[in-house]
Amino acid sequence: MARVISELGIRLFSTVLAAGDPNPTPSGALSAPPPVIDPDRVTPGNWGLIAFIFLLVVAALLYFSLRKQLRKIDFPEDPPDAPPTPPGSRDMEDSPRVSD
Repeated sequence: MARVISELGIRLFSTVLAAGDPNPTPSGALSAPPPVIDPDRVTPGNWGLIAFIFLLVVAALLYFSLRKQLRKIDFPEDPPDAPPTPPGSRDMEDSPRVSD
């Protein structure tokens, strides 16, 4: 069995080597020069437009999903009986001092 596999491998390898051309040329390459592409006229085409529209739709869907999830959050409000604290009074006492 191993001998059959090795003979098959040798035949396949020799076929690949014999069929390979070191300098392949496409058919008709010698008769006509390749077309010149102007880099100023290259555009993304229809596939680029489709990809751009797809990205816009996905971004809109993500935005609406995020908005829906943020509406579900219940933010705690300040208790109504708590006295209002002056801005910065307690926070400044507990903060570390910065020396100049």
